[in-house]
Amino acid sequence: MKAANTPSLLQHRFHKHALVLQELSKDFSLGCKICSISVKGPAYHCIDCEFFLHKSCAELPPKIQHPSHPQHPLVFSMDASPRFRCYGCRNALRDKCYQCYDCEIDLHVGCAAATLPPPKEEEQEDEQKHEDKNHHEEEMIEHFAHDHRLASFRVDAPNYIECKACGQRISGRVYGCRACIFVLHESCALASREIINHPFHPQHPLTLLVDSETSFRCKVCERIDFYRCVPCNYNLHFSCLPLPPSAKHEFHYHQLVLRDRFVDDLYDYEEQYCDVCETLRHPEHGKSREKETNGGH
Repeated sequence: MKAANTPSLLQHRFHKHALVLQELSKDFSLGCKICSISVKGPAYHCIDCEFFLHKSCAELPPKIQHPSHPQHPLVFSMDASPRFRCYGCRNALRDKCYQCYDCEIDLHVGCAAATLPPPKEEEQEDEQKHEDKNHHEEEMIEHFAHDHRLASFRVDAPNYIECKACGQRISGRVYGCRACIFVLHESCALASREIINHPFHPQHPLTLLVDSETSFRCKVCERIDFYRCVPCNYNLHFSCLPLPPSAKHEFHYHQLVLRDRFVDDLYDYEEQYCDVCETLRHPEHGKSREKETNGGH
């Protein structure tokens, strides 16, 4: 990719004016004219019109050979119907897509771009980079949640594909099977399968859930979790694992302990506030508060 401060021109078939390559800020909110996802980072735009394309979308060819459907090429289509679902993210199709008309296989443009192998010239560059010990392109791992080995690759294309462990959209370094479009964030793929003697639930081990058909809620943050103790129905979200059971905060002179829930009886259930930022908090979500003593709060 060219440096962001060295613009290049592209004459794209979707627009009559030449497009300039430029790095856009994270606060930019207009959508890409191909995938409709907000344009951020490297993008092509028209200086005369409000016309923007992600670099990854703009550089896609009219026809691709995707590992998820090696039997036939997928052809770019302007007629994506919401009656059909994307083969990658399983959501209803929106805007433009890649299709195999004979087999009724459809992929959002972003989902296709995110899981396409790099062009051969980029593969050759990756092989050279592989000599660097910090470069781990094409590393393969075995993962208990999937039958095929997962390859390490980087996702820069905006897309709708969710990590099979945490449910958040994929980006950055991931491990995935492109043929099945089974993708995990690197941190999720390398997470321990079992956590023993966690301070929040030392009675039983917590087991990593991946691609579960049933959703459970984290006892701390109420988001969809992926560590679970089945006998106790006790669940923890990945990012909540490192939270300490107690902490000292600069705004209070007593030790604060983490609770699964806390309802302040001085206020209505719907009027529970954080004492630091004074914004509403959910009483059923985990929070830290002063440890109770025999003398009260």
